[in-house]
Amino acid sequence: DYSMSSISSPHVAAGMLKEWLRGLRQVIIPDLMYTECINLCKEVEREEEFSDERKQQLLAMLGRIPSVNLSVLKQLVRVVLLASHPLVVTKTKMTEKNMAIVFAPSILHNPSTDPTSMLHNAKYEIDFAVLCVLALAHDWEADVAATAMRITGGGTANTTSDVRGNAEATLIPGWEAHRDPESGHVYYYNKETKESQWEPPSMPVNT
Repeated sequence: DYSMSSISSPHVAAGMLKEWLRGLRQVIIPDLMYTECINLCKEVEREEEFSDERKQQLLAMLGRIPSVNLSVLKQLVRVVLLASHPLVVTKTKMTEKNMAIVFAPSILHNPSTDPTSMLHNAKYEIDFAVLCVLALAHDWEADVAATAMRITGGGTANTTSDVRGNAEATLIPGWEAHRDPESGHVYYYNKETKESQWEPPSMPVNT
């Protein structure tokens, strides 16, 4: 058993995560699905957008991998979203693309030993990691927003117990009210801009 309660350096946690991923017996996406994943990335590149159809195609593919692999992938997506969140990125200096480059080798691995194939597909392996983040982000966005505010001290939590019910009727379009499961406080999240804050982004009902 060990404890990290006295460790404040993020490099220790990052190093442990990378070492754990390197020690996995297989990468997250089974080798038999490698070509299918690469072809999906090529289609997205050709179409110049990650359409809803392609997103559903990717989600269907991910539904075929072992459940434990999918759980690991979802947790990696949460790490990527948190590290690249607007409130946190000034400290981490890591964008989603940067994080995808780091984690891509643990997500998708080229089973070929042909140097040409490995070089040609390296870009698509990173693209696949980015697509996984985009496809699974919805499950984590609100949670990540609350976590980012907690760890950066962004704003002041509103402790009014019924603030969510009062605010939802008057929120500016695009904003949603959520309750942070750890602190119990209500926070507000904009899905379009990825902004998150403790204060209601709306004018008072009565002035």
